[in-house]
Amino acid sequence: MENSHLAHSNVLIYGATGGIGRAIAKEAIAHEATPLLLGRDSAKLKDLAQELGLSDKFWCATHELTEGNTRINSWLEQHAPITLAVHAAGRGVMKPLTKITPKEWEEVIEVNLSSAYHFFNLLWPHKNEKLDMVFFGSASTHQAWAKNCLYGASKAGLAYFCKALQKEIQPKGGRVWLYELGAVDTPYFDNISNHIPKEKMICPKELAKWVLSNLNLSPGLFSPNLSLLSD
Repeated sequence: MENSHLAHSNVLIYGATGGIGRAIAKEAIAHEATPLLLGRDSAKLKDLAQELGLSDKFWCATHELTEGNTRINSWLEQHAPITLAVHAAGRGVMKPLTKITPKEWEEVIEVNLSSAYHFFNLLWPHKNEKLDMVFFGSASTHQAWAKNCLYGASKAGLAYFCKALQKEIQPKGGRVWLYELGAVDTPYFDNISNHIPKEKMICPKELAKWVLSNLNLSPGLFSPNLSLLSD
């Protein structure tokens, strides 16, 4: 792809084997960038790397996404500098609050919100001079729904995190993008009834194209909140 902001750069993707992460990885290659695949399932990461024509050195599996993880730091150091970092990991639990266990609460908050903090701290020492960070929130945070206490709270926290982080890193040459999404056609909805038809959901491939094409905007242009709703 000619004149891409990402050409010949490294793109770090956390949650790379999910529907959105996989689409971002494929689109990164279309932009002549190298995706760095980070996630929890080593078998899925290896399969994705092979599908993309990448060697094993371009993926890393971990269950402990913390800045003290020396293995991830060493891996990132090998691939620095990183121009784009995409946090595509997410977890949803749609239950009445009385049915949510303390373990479920902690796990969802960890994946949807706390991991954003750890992701940033891991990445920052290995960033390019100019860095773009992309996070995915939820359009559901703008309207309270029953059974959405946990997921909505985690994504509302992520939205504030992104707005405040943008204030911190913009003077240092960084940009933060938060895409507040409606339903996306990913395997998450395979076992959930009463949702909109998949043909009306956001297509991960089209989402990835939009996310990466926006990076070509001039450095002073960005939006800390971009809403993209399903039909």
